[in-house]
Amino acid sequence: MGCYAFLYIPFVIGRPLRVIGSLLWKLLLWPLRKIFGRTSIRHQPSRRPRDLLELLAVTTAISSLSILGQSCQQVDLFTHSSTICYRDGLGEVCHVQVSEVLKINPFKRNACFRLVHNQSAVHELRLTWKSLSLECEQETVLFTRDTFYNVIDSKRCPHSGSCTGEKCAAINSSSLLSELAEGNKYPGRTACVESCGGPGCDCFFLSSGCLFYRIYLKPRSSRIFRIFRCPRWAEAVKLRIAHLDSSRKKSSSVTTELKPNVPVKWNNFTFTLSVLTVPPTPLLQTSFISDGKKTAVWGNQVSPPLQCNSTFTAETMDCLVADDCKCYPAETKANCRCRAIEILPWFNNPRNQLPVVTPSLTFVEMRDGGIRAIIPSMVTSEVVMTLQDNLRMEIIADNDRCTATAGSLSGCYNCVKGAQVQVKCTSTRTTQAEVVCESGSFTKPCDEAGVETTLHFALKEARIHQVCSISCGQVRNSFDIVGILKYPHTASEAIERWIKGESVIFSDIKWPDFSHIAQVFLQWYKTLIATIVILVLCIGVTYLMVISTVPRIVFWLVFQAIKFFRCLLRMFFRFIRWLFAQLCCLRTRRHSKHL
Repeated sequence: MGCYAFLYIPFVIGRPLRVIGSLLWKLLLWPLRKIFGRTSIRHQPSRRPRDLLELLAVTTAISSLSILGQSCQQVDLFTHSSTICYRDGLGEVCHVQVSEVLKINPFKRNACFRLVHNQSAVHELRLTWKSLSLECEQETVLFTRDTFYNVIDSKRCPHSGSCTGEKCAAINSSSLLSELAEGNKYPGRTACVESCGGPGCDCFFLSSGCLFYRIYLKPRSSRIFRIFRCPRWAEAVKLRIAHLDSSRKKSSSVTTELKPNVPVKWNNFTFTLSVLTVPPTPLLQTSFISDGKKTAVWGNQVSPPLQCNSTFTAETMDCLVADDCKCYPAETKANCRCRAIEILPWFNNPRNQLPVVTPSLTFVEMRDGGIRAIIPSMVTSEVVMTLQDNLRMEIIADNDRCTATAGSLSGCYNCVKGAQVQVKCTSTRTTQAEVVCESGSFTKPCDEAGVETTLHFALKEARIHQVCSISCGQVRNSFDIVGILKYPHTASEAIERWIKGESVIFSDIKWPDFSHIAQVFLQWYKTLIATIVILVLCIGVTYLMVISTVPRIVFWLVFQAIKFFRCLLRMFFRFIRWLFAQLCCLRTRRHSKHL
């Protein structure tokens, strides 16, 4: 056992030797530090505080320069210089104003430039696009509660109860009848249809009777929901601005929100969001539902049956009922089929609660209960920067090398969630990479160790193979995105939506990718053909065997059955003969005894 452990088990001796050596070195240094420790303290230089201040100043300057030197992309910039004169009672004063029109968006999100005067940099600026947020201006549609349908009915003979006078002609949807007292406690709709009368229907008078019924709503819980929409969205671009004053060696930064045509002044600069283009986004027409604590998206084609004007009327159930019921009155009973809308299961579904993330936008809930939509791509804007000085503008752009590797594409096609892929970006230094694919363009961070980010796509095909390009300057590299997506819909789901009335348009049906299905079959066509040939052979051989063998089997079975019944008959007759013989012997014995 010892030989086996010594000869066959590997030992790692490097780390134990290093640990033992470090312990010995510390033991040797300990008496030297005790002897020479005080002497070394006495000979420390007296200028140490001043050196620390200088080191701190250098570190601060380097950190301030690194703020502007992170990653810079080449952006479109238009410079315009003009002279502005102001008149007053004392005369006229003129200033030179430089206006810079800068195009910045989620794809070109880092813009760096310097202002030069007499061949020397005066100011250095870096603008970073953070996000485009759309804040919802809410409009309440209605208040409601989670309810379920109930139906109460009552048959009345003519000239009895409420079936008098004009009978059903005097009944409307808001009538409260004594026969329907239980349903009168809740909001609902009352109706009446003529029914049979006379002795055949257990009535005395030969006249038509009345069938009263009421459809009413009972609450499942006490929670009150508010359904609202966003007829208008207020745009705001979030930017981070970093400034380095080269003459004063002073740096500063600020994160601000620019609203259209509202100037923002900061450090002698004025920034104005002059143009903002938002792509057509039908999801911005989505309605929302809230209970005061949480918020979820709400289907625009679905309307709850209980519709209230305020929280007070919802609490007291003094509301309008817009039921979706079809009733088929019988002789003594009203058979109603109602389309139930369950609010609580919809509201508690994690897929509907905010935040809701889709490839085109993201809905989030703010602390004050407001709704904010964040659009990650397909947005462009123009920012006008003005400065009252005669300076020349120079654009700063990085030129690094970066590469990317992508994982397997996952998700679904023809769905709201879309597809996702993990991409790892590696570059020579920390920067921003521009990724351009067939289905979209993105800007993602990169560094030496590699940064993993997620790309979202909205695709309509199952088999995906896209070649994307990535660049951190003038050099472009490419990488592939490959994957097979899932089809989340079913035929029964489309039929169910059509029956419920949620979709009446044929184009709303999400069809699977038939080309992918055909490719799968064609990819295995040899196996498919071989399987079909073997199946045909098996069927043919089986058919031939059945033709030649079945008659013989049937004949043999019939013969065996006849033989079996013959044996049964023989046994029966033998039993009868035996029984008759026993009776004869018994009679003979009795007769001999009497003699």
